Amino acid sequence: MRFPQDVIDEIRSRVDIAEVVGEYVALRKSGRNWVGLCPFHAEKTPSFTVSPERQLFYCFGCQAGGDVFAFVMKRTGMGFAEAVEHLARRAGIDLLRFAASPEEEERLARRGRLLEVHRLAAGFFARALESGQGRAARAYLERRGISAEMIQRYQLGYAPPGDSLARFLRDQGIDDDVAVEAGLIIPASDGRQPFPRFRDRLMFPIADSAGRIVGFGGRVLGERKRAPKYLNSPETPLFSKGRVLYGFHLAKDAIAASGTAIIVEGYTDCISLVQHGLPNTVASLGTAFTEAQAQLLARVAQRAVIAFDADAAGQAAAERSLNLLRRTGLRVAVMELSPGQDPDQFAQTRGREALQEAVRTAVPLLEYKLNKVLPAEAPADPEGKVRAVEAALAVLGEVESPVEREAYTEVVARRIAVPVASVRAELGRWQAMRSSRGKMQYTAGKNRHNNRGFHVHRSEHTSRGRPVVSGEGGNRLASAEQVVLRHVLAAGDCPGARELLNEREVWSSPMVGRAAALLRDRLEGPSDPAQWLSSLPPTPEAAWLRDLWARTGMARIAWEEARRELLRERAREKLGRLEAQLGAVMKAVLPDGAAGMLAKLLVEYKRLRSDLVGG
Repeated sequence: MRFPQDVIDEIRSRVDIAEVVGEYVALRKSGRNWVGLCPFHAEKTPSFTVSPERQLFYCFGCQAGGDVFAFVMKRTGMGFAEAVEHLARRAGIDLLRFAASPEEEERLARRGRLLEVHRLAAGFFARALESGQGRAARAYLERRGISAEMIQRYQLGYAPPGDSLARFLRDQGIDDDVAVEAGLIIPASDGRQPFPRFRDRLMFPIADSAGRIVGFGGRVLGERKRAPKYLNSPETPLFSKGRVLYGFHLAKDAIAASGTAIIVEGYTDCISLVQHGLPNTVASLGTAFTEAQAQLLARVAQRAVIAFDADAAGQAAAERSLNLLRRTGLRVAVMELSPGQDPDQFAQTRGREALQEAVRTAVPLLEYKLNKVLPAEAPADPEGKVRAVEAALAVLGEVESPVEREAYTEVVARRIAVPVASVRAELGRWQAMRSSRGKMQYTAGKNRHNNRGFHVHRSEHTSRGRPVVSGEGGNRLASAEQVVLRHVLAAGDCPGARELLNEREVWSSPMVGRAAALLRDRLEGPSDPAQWLSSLPPTPEAAWLRDLWARTGMARIAWEEARRELLRERAREKLGRLEAQLGAVMKAVLPDGAAGMLAKLLVEYKRLRSDLVGG
C-alpha cells in the first residue's frame, strides 16, 4: 500500500519517538534529549541520542539515524508498510480512512479478517494440544525434549482429526470462504462440506515480524500413507513461505543485540537451539532459502551462521543459502556438524556450552569454500598439487581485499605443501587471463567474507549500505556517493546528475547501485522527497534512501564540489583496480598476447592517473 504523505505526517506527530525507542533502549534524560546505549552496535559508553523535538534518533558511534519509522524498521526487521501499520495502531489511527481506493480498502479489510481467522485457529490448536485428543502430540514433544516453556513461547498446538476446526470457525462467525482463503479449510467437491487442511498434526504457528500469525506448519503424527511428514499453509494474501522466517518475531531482539543470526532448516531444530541457550535462532521453514528471507535478516544482523543438517540435502541447501546471504552484505559462516547429524541432535547430545562454542567457532565462508575444494591431506604427486591449486584459484579469485587474499593464499600453500610464491604466481596468472577475457568484475563491495580478524576492505559495506570504517581510513567513495545522492534527493535533476546516475558498474556496493537506479527513475517524478520516499516499496534500497534523507549531520558540500569529488573517487577506485591487474600481470608467467594487454593497461593507467592528479 502507498500511504499518503499526510498519513505519514499524522502518525509521526502522534507517536512519541522517545516512548517507542524506550521500549527497546534504556534511556536517560540529557538536556532536551534522551541518551542510551545504541541497540544497533555494541558499546559501553552511550552515544545514542533521541530528540523528541525533532522526532529523530542518531548514534554517533555507528551513524545509524532517522525518524520513528526508520527506528522500528531497523530494530524489528519490519518493512516500511509494516512499520506504518504498527505505528498507526499504536497511535490509534485507522488506516482504512486513508485507503486510496475502494479496492485498497477491501484489501486492508480482507487482511484483517485473515489475521483474525489465524488468531482463532491458533487458540483452537493450543487448547486441543492440552486436551485428551492431544495426548500423542504431547508425547512426541516430550520425546523431543521440548519444554513446557517452549510450547507456550512458540504457541504449539494440535490439529485434531475430523472437521472440528471447520465447525469451530463457523461457530465463531467465520464464513467458509474466508477460512478457505486463509488456507485452513479445503473446499470439497460433489456438494460435501469443506474440511480442514491440517488433521492429526502437531501444529507450529508461523508469525510475521510483528508477531501476527500468518500461517501454520504441521507435522504428521502416526503412520499415514502418502501424507507428507511436514505440511505448510498454502500461499495466501498473508503468507508466503519464502518471505517469512520461523521464530523471527521472537529472535529479532536477540539477533540485534548479538549481531548474529543462526539459521536452521526445521521448526524443532529452531526450538531446540533456543531452549539450549541460542535465542537468536530462526528457521527457513524447511524450504530453499530465499533472497527475501536473507534481506529480512540483513535488517537486524551483521553475521549469519548456517546450521543445516549434515546430510547431502542439508549441505546443498547451505551452499545456496550462503551465496544469498553474502549478497545482502552479511558476514557468513557455517556451523559444521558430524555426518548424519542435525542441529537438534547436536544440542541434545553435546549440550549448551558445546553448542554455543560451535556457533562461536563456525567456519567463515571463504574457509568453508576452500575446505570443499581442497583435499583433506596434501597431495603427494605433482599432478595432484596442480589440480588442488587450480581448484582453489576460483575461490581465491572472489576475494577483493588484498590482506584477505594474501592470508588465504598462504593457507592454500600450507594445505597443499607448495611454496606460497607458486600459489601467488598462479593466482596472478589466473586473474590476468580472466581479466583479459572480460570475465572478472571487481565491483567494489561485491564480495565480503567473515575471516576471523582480518581488516575489512575499504569498500566493504554493512547490510544497510553504510560504509564500514576500515584500517585504511574509511570509504571515501561511499561518503562521496551519499552526499551526491542526498543532493539529488533534495533538488532532483541537478546539473550532470543524470550522467552520474546512469553509471551502473561504479557504485561502492550493489545496494547503492540499486538506490541510484531508483533516483534515476525519479528525476522527473514527484518533487517532494518525503512523499516520494514514503511511496516506495519496502525494499532494502528504499530503506537506505529513507535513512539517508533522515540524516541531518552530513557534510554541507555544494553540488559541483560533491560531483567533482565523486568523479575523483571513482577514478581513484578504478586506478586501484588497474594497479592490482598490472601487478598480477607482471608477476605471472606471461601467456601469448599478454604483452599487448599489458600495454593497453599501462595506457589506461597513465590516463587515469593524469585525470586524478589534474582533478
